[in-house]
Amino acid sequence: MCTLRATGKTFDVDRFLKRCPWKASAIFHRGDVRGKTTAGSSSFNIGVSDASWCDLSAQIRDATKFIIRNGASLRRLRRFPGVESVTLDFPIECRLNPKAVWVQEERFPEVLLELAGKYGLEIALSIYPPSSKKSRSK
Repeated sequence: MCTLRATGKTFDVDRFLKRCPWKASAIFHRGDVRGKTTAGSSSFNIGVSDASWCDLSAQIRDATKFIIRNGASLRRLRRFPGVESVTLDFPIECRLNPKAVWVQEERFPEVLLELAGKYGLEIALSIYPPSSKKSRSK
């Protein structure tokens, strides 16, 4: 379920998305109230992979293909006024269990890191507690 997230305090999300081939899965505007907080930045999310939270290698393959296919749009996004960060966020489930697994190591291949660097993308690994929810383990 890898997600591309673009964020910036003065980022005009709507203007960028009007001329973009991507369909945002979420759009947030600075000043929007979300829960008990007010958004300090504008942002959008794009689904890059539908792979399970338990299948990081599939998320990485999908993200690599996404970057290769969307280089021009990624370059435009990084140069767009107000954009402060563009992040590929890889959510995974924590496998740590003191009785069975005492360390969890995840690796990102060189090709993904090179492509991310070429387009100024940050890489995030979001680690969540294990869940039996089907949405995480498609």
